[in-house]
Amino acid sequence: PKKVFDFWGNMPDELKMRIFQYLTPKEIVRCAAVSKAWNKMCYDGQLWTEVDTTDYYRDIPSDGLVKLITAGGPFVRDLNLRGCVQLKDKWKTEGDRITDLCRNVVNFSLEGCRIDTQSINCFLLRNPRLEYINLSGLSSVSDSAMTIIAQSCPQLQILNVSWCTGVHTAGLKKIVSACNNLKDLRASEIRGFDDVEFALQLFERNTLERLIMSRTELTDECLKALVHGLDPEMDLLEERALVPPRRLKHLDIHQCTELTD
Repeated sequence: PKKVFDFWGNMPDELKMRIFQYLTPKEIVRCAAVSKAWNKMCYDGQLWTEVDTTDYYRDIPSDGLVKLITAGGPFVRDLNLRGCVQLKDKWKTEGDRITDLCRNVVNFSLEGCRIDTQSINCFLLRNPRLEYINLSGLSSVSDSAMTIIAQSCPQLQILNVSWCTGVHTAGLKKIVSACNNLKDLRASEIRGFDDVEFALQLFERNTLERLIMSRTELTDECLKALVHGLDPEMDLLEERALVPPRRLKHLDIHQCTELTD
């Protein structure tokens, strides 16, 4: 009889994994239903260094999403859960397991999610390699999270806390002081931008390339301190402050009603 050649079965596992890497996350999840062997391969952490649910967050149930995240575990570097409201209850029951497994995340977004304060703080505490954090619009984020970021995330470069009602510039001060690589701060509608001390801190650090503080209490005095510092030496001929060049490339101050002409 003619010998049956099992092309896929005889293929080395390493090569199979390379083939799966060409599939989209959605395709990988579908392939997981083929067999137990395929299910095991499809949830191998090597395939999930990037978990970006942008294309399928509306379609995947909470149990499947938890399985996907925990399968990636220590392999996950990019975790984008934007809009994954289905995880609301799972954070309370599975949050500790998720944060215990995922400790090497570099880029993290929870924008538009529903998550409790304890789960957020625990995740931030266990991921010291974070460089990008997006917590935009989360009412459960507070200054306690800012303190944890300042203490635990020294590599932070980009932080988005716009519309986080529990965050104040008092919390952001700690981050600006501790995170030397911070270059992008997005803080629309955050309270406390009328604090001259915070504006002076930003001036002295001079690391930011993008600063978004629209719809805040920013005053003329604070904006001047942010750009010129306090009592700068003046060039009398050109009537401008003699200060080191600002690194800012993008400054958003729209709808700051306390500013005048």
